[in-house]
Parts: sequence; structure tokens; C-alpha cells
Amino acid sequence: RRDPILGASLAIMSAPATITRLSQSQVRICELLLRCKTDKEIAQKLCMAVPTIRTHLGRIFAKTGTHSRMEVAFWFHAARAVVNPDDINRDDTTTKRRRAKL
Repeated sequence: RRDPILGASLAIMSAPATITRLSQSQVRICELLLRCKTDKEIAQKLCMAVPTIRTHLGRIFAKTGTHSRMEVAFWFHAARAVVNPDDINRDDTTTKRRRAKL
């Protein structure tokens, strides 16, 4: 079994470049993972379906080089410490499309 701290430590080396590639939804999911929320709780909080959350998690794993929710939480906590908050993607195209429909 892979050590989540070691896995996150390896992924943190590329954190500044990677965190800016996360969509706004993915950043929100990472923030909720830090609070130990389940997929269902995250889905309810973000008004999304559970399968959508799982899809986002898969993409987060791929972008960050992590393999578990715990690794993502460690990675995100460390990445936020080294990245200017203004550089984190605050608005993704999906959100813009949703707003346009309202």
C-alpha cells in the first residue's frame, strides 16, 4: 500500500504549476477534502451529482499525480501555502456557462 504522505510529498514538488491548472470546481472539491467530507457531502454542498464529484476527483488525481483522497488533501494543503491565492483558477468555463443560462 502506498504511503499517502510520501505520495503527496512527491506531488508537492510540482504543486505551484499544478494548482493553477485546477478548475474552480476542482479547487472547491480539494477544499472540502481538507475538511474530510465524503463524496455525498461534497456533492450536496456543491449542488452536483456524486458521479460528477468522482469524475472531478479522477481528474484531480491525474493533474496532481496523487492516488488517494488523503494524498490530495496533503497536496492541496501544502500547495496553497506556496501559491499566491490570486493565481488559483477562480472561474472555470463550466461555471461561466451555468451563469449564462440563469
